[in-house]
Amino acid sequence: MRSRLRRPSLETPPLARWRLIGGLLLSTVTFAFAGTTPPQPPLPNLAGADLDFFETRIRPILTEHCYRCHSHEADKVKGGLLLDTREGLLHGGYSGDAVIPGDPENSLLILAVSYEDEDLQMPPKGKKLSNRQIADLIEWVRRGAPDPRTR
Repeated sequence: MRSRLRRPSLETPPLARWRLIGGLLLSTVTFAFAGTTPPQPPLPNLAGADLDFFETRIRPILTEHCYRCHSHEADKVKGGLLLDTREGLLHGGYSGDAVIPGDPENSLLILAVSYEDEDLQMPPKGKKLSNRQIADLIEWVRRGAPDPRTR
């Protein structure tokens, strides 16, 4: 005698199949694009004094002495270091982190402009910054390297 119970079918109903395919496709696309853009460092909440310090003391140093070799406008970016963006400044170049906010003693930018390392001197060719400019950069990094630039 034959049982009236239906055996489960190995075939998936068409609507369920399309839902499964759609879900897999959506998951694949989501995971494929997850993490493709690097996280941006949080923008600092600049106090008026920090903003003024950056604009009047730091940006002029970077513009006059650094951007020729370390900006998007440079013919060839030296050392992989971009200083014309906040992200580039924090990321650093081939030698490592250019600026460690709050830690001037371990920031390569300060080491380079101070001419303390014979192999790392910026600006190069004996065009050392003035003592005041170096002191301003040290103070800026000590303050946490406040920078209003959004990229």
